Amino acid sequence: MTAYVHIGTPKTGTTSIQNFFHHNNDILVRHNYRYIQSVVAGNPNEDEHQHWYLVTLCEKIKPLYKNKDFNIDDFFKKYPKFEKLKQEIKEYNHCKFIFSSEGISLRIADFRDIALEIFNIIFSQLGFTKVIYICYIRDQADMKVSWNSMRFYCGYSGTINSLLNKADDSLRILNYKNLLECFKFSKTKTNMEYIVRLFDKNEFKDGDLLKDFAAVIGLEWDDNFKYPQFTNETLNMLGFEILSRANGLVEKPRVAFALFRKHFIFNDKDLKFMPPKEVYQSYIDYFEESNEWVRKEFFPHKERLFPEKDLSNYKENYELKEMKPEYWDRIAEFIADIVKTKNQTIADKTTIIQNKDKLITQNTQELQTTKISLDSLKQELTSKTQELT
Repeated sequence: MTAYVHIGTPKTGTTSIQNFFHHNNDILVRHNYRYIQSVVAGNPNEDEHQHWYLVTLCEKIKPLYKNKDFNIDDFFKKYPKFEKLKQEIKEYNHCKFIFSSEGISLRIADFRDIALEIFNIIFSQLGFTKVIYICYIRDQADMKVSWNSMRFYCGYSGTINSLLNKADDSLRILNYKNLLECFKFSKTKTNMEYIVRLFDKNEFKDGDLLKDFAAVIGLEWDDNFKYPQFTNETLNMLGFEILSRANGLVEKPRVAFALFRKHFIFNDKDLKFMPPKEVYQSYIDYFEESNEWVRKEFFPHKERLFPEKDLSNYKENYELKEMKPEYWDRIAEFIADIVKTKNQTIADKTTIIQNKDKLITQNTQELQTTKISLDSLKQELTSKTQELT
């Protein structure tokens, strides 16, 4: 059996890919492909369908892996979810299976030299004889801009200026050389392949990410496929400013995302977040050496891994210096939507309570009727008993 394991990276359409496969699984099975369902998980507030469980298993195996007493079979028997996964694979054993989790690309450096060996244990236990890892990579300078938006989505409570650090932790995660070395140089290479694609419309099949991914795994495109709603779009400056303040004030910052996407997604140049030119250039410079390694290893036909950027007309935009009337209109519409949503939630809960009250009243009336019937039967029984005596 073959497993296609999509490992991200972040901000490369990962959520859209996961949603696409999840919602088209019935069609996929007809084409002899299956997007794993038994261990699918995501943020309950969002339409996410990824397989973080693979990372969880790696984390559990890692401290035991070098132990000479480590028994693989006994280890997996402790996890009912793993057995559930095996049953799903057994049920659809005529299919090629698709896994997807950007958590792998985010956490793989924690396992480094033993990463693929641990994955090999997992997939061998699941019965796979071939594993193909798929990774999309994106120009880091552009990804870093989009990444900042995601950090606010995830509850970051700092200021916009604090995101302009040239050497924060996200730069380590965006080093593709470090990521791909974990796969390329593992001692365990048997029956494994590595496919690296550039996240660029000009590189996609028909300019379409989903069609490109389908082509990568050999899936024939079906016109009946349903396209997902694209998610995790980049916030504009208004969204940045509001979330930078709101995230520090609420206990659960991952709220009202649908409304933020509705009102504060980047849709005009005046509100697009762009860091200082010096910072943006530093992102490009920081990855120059590692990107050249990736080019030589995976894209030797290219002169550069990513097209060279012309920053002569670069426009910085990292401070909201002017509040135009239409900006206030957007904020007012956002607040109105929140109020409407809250009111609807209250109305829905009120209806639920009223329905429960009606049910309780109905049940109480039925109990009273039953009690009256029982009392009547009791009196009748007593009367009969007296007659007999």
